[in-house]
Amino acid sequence: MIGHWQADPEIAYLSSRRPADQIKPENLRACLDKLRQMGFKAVMTPALHPDEAIVFLTNGFQQVDSLAVLGHSLRTLSPPLRTPGSKLHLRRGRRSDLPVIFDLDNRAFPPNWRLDEMSLREARTATTHSRFRVAELRDNGSEPMTVGYAIAGRTGSMGFLQRLATDPNWSGRGVGSTLTNDALEWARSNRCTSLLVNTQKTNRRALALYESLGFERTKTQLTVLRCSL
Repeated sequence: MIGHWQADPEIAYLSSRRPADQIKPENLRACLDKLRQMGFKAVMTPALHPDEAIVFLTNGFQQVDSLAVLGHSLRTLSPPLRTPGSKLHLRRGRRSDLPVIFDLDNRAFPPNWRLDEMSLREARTATTHSRFRVAELRDNGSEPMTVGYAIAGRTGSMGFLQRLATDPNWSGRGVGSTLTNDALEWARSNRCTSLLVNTQKTNRRALALYESLGFERTKTQLTVLRCSL
């Protein structure tokens, strides 16, 4: 799948649903040639497992970012604490939410990690089942205010927190933990045995949030790669 990286007309975004061990070097090189002909100056990959990255690293790609992977066992998941009278509510995300979600996401993440329509679609289709949740504040009948969202997914017995973002103006007020606990409960109710999430190794706030909720760092690290064309 080819698209524009963060809507940059000179940088391509390249991802594949084919397992890495099935990607042939000659096919990858042919794809890079095609991207050059299309006028792209560089190409980026999604976050890749070390085994997936090999074919790219041996064909001109270089690492530009590294992600930590954290896991949470769902076999002994404790119920989250409920805050009586909380004004924070979760509901199913809708297409009409997307403009607000994109704005929130752009304010929550640095440029290289901001969501666009292609990356949202990839997050929602990377697993066999997915769930889009929106967190909003409701106060005395006033118009609800969107303050966060999450995309969770599951394939087989494995759950994934694909994306989590909180409005920076509401950071530290329980929005992220509420959405994460919601994803944990959803994964367990669908018979998943664990939930995985990844984040930049330099994102101390996100790491602290996940670890405070019982996630533990795994030995796996994902890598994001770039190739100049």
